[in-house]
This record gives sequence, structure tokens and C-alpha cells, in this order.
Amino acid sequence: MSLPDPRIIEFAGCPTVVVKGKDLPRDELVRFMDESFTALGEAIRDGLFAPVGPGFSRYDTPLTTTVTLEVGFPVAEEWGRFAKVGDVTVQGSELPAGTTAVARYKGDFAEIPGAWHELLERLAQRGYSSRRPHWEYYDVPPTPGREPEDYITRLCVPVAR
Repeated sequence: MSLPDPRIIEFAGCPTVVVKGKDLPRDELVRFMDESFTALGEAIRDGLFAPVGPGFSRYDTPLTTTVTLEVGFPVAEEWGRFAKVGDVTVQGSELPAGTTAVARYKGDFAEIPGAWHELLERLAQRGYSSRRPHWEYYDVPPTPGREPEDYITRLCVPVAR
């Protein structure tokens, strides 16, 4: 696998609407994402919020045996609410502003951990240290009939020299 060289940008940050998962066991991640994005989709259809960009996952802790994360969508303005959609709580959050490395990965989600490893290794070679949270935008997500090699995921990580 090979990623294009990451771009270093000044990210302005943005408000988001998310579902949070705290200390989620790794083997529950797919189920959590499916349930969360389903609830977020229902909230959008019900007019609770309007996304201004693609869905994302924000990882507040490293993905080990457990992970703390948020999944959601960027929005135009801060969303200071909590809403229940079925058993799922939807709430406002944010992606942080600052110097951020961005790399575009194309391919199956199963290979994303390797793409993250490659990105962080390249950044270290260029003299950058990474900070949390890390997040990934699903620019071309899975849909019926779409092949996994056509998925496009933007990997984003705050960095410092």
C-alpha cells in the first residue's frame, strides 16, 4: 500500500453532530458505526441537522483492544443539543483547529490501519509529531454495488514540529 504524501494545512476546525462511543471494545466497532450512522441518517431525514460534508470518525484514543471515538458529520454552526434517535444519543461536538496533516487513502476499509501506520511513519520522518484526536472522512463510502477498492478516505491528524 502506498499513500500520496500528506499535505500539511491550517485546519480551521468545525462544529459537528456526532454519536460518541467510550471505551468501546474493538470487536464492536463495526456494529457501533452501523448503528450510529443509521441514527444520524434518521436525524438528518427528520430535519434535526444538515451536514455540510461527508461522514467521519474521530478517534480520541488509539485503536487498541478498546477505543473512544465519535462518528458524525460536520455542520455549519455549533449544535448545542442532545437528541435521542431510538436508543442512540446524538449531540454536538467539534473537530479541532490547528496544523493538520491530510492524506487521501483509496481502497478497502480493512487496509486503513496500515494506511494510518504509513501516514504516521512518514510524518515522523519529516520531523512531525502527531497529536489526538485523529479523524477520517469517508469521501466515497460503502454503498450497495460499490467495490471496496473504490472507497476514498481522508486521514487527518493534528501535527507539530
